[in-house]
Amino acid sequence: IPSARMTCESMTGRALLTQTITLRADRFPAGRAPMELPRAPLAAVGTVSYIDSDGNTVILGEDDFQVDTLSEPGRIAPARGCEWPSVDGYSMLPVFVQYTAGWPSAAAVPQPIREAMLQLIARGFETLSPIITGTIVNETPIVRQLLDPYRVIPIGYVRKHYRIRNTVHETVTPITPTGETALTWRELFP
Repeated sequence: IPSARMTCESMTGRALLTQTITLRADRFPAGRAPMELPRAPLAAVGTVSYIDSDGNTVILGEDDFQVDTLSEPGRIAPARGCEWPSVDGYSMLPVFVQYTAGWPSAAAVPQPIREAMLQLIARGFETLSPIITGTIVNETPIVRQLLDPYRVIPIGYVRKHYRIRNTVHETVTPITPTGETALTWRELFP
């Protein structure tokens, strides 16, 4: 079940259940441009911090930025009359944005996404044999058809900034009743 959920999350660019995500970046966007936050739907932004030119960690106040939870993916931008601060050019990934994304419960996840998970789980049970040789694994077309309407296609800062580097460092921490599990994603756009 977890692998089916992660597959659906990867194919759609969404967080299916509530997760705390920490996005690290090389810099803020230029001027007042918004910063896209991968993994829709965005529920809330916890903290936005950065390392300044003196090497100190600075946490932006809630009045220093605005949050757009309606767009997919969600975005943050400087508050009216503000610009993004400059960061330490010598630190690796000096910008930190911690936020919460995902639907609040499994019942809130759209039915087609839940159906795609069931299809993936069923396919997993069909191929439980211990040795499989000479086969080609193809993606299940019904899963793609169910998930395509829910794909989040980032446009703007995240795609431009991170596509060049192909080294996004995103830590995802799903919030579960049994505790927290951290996953690290090496590439946002494979």
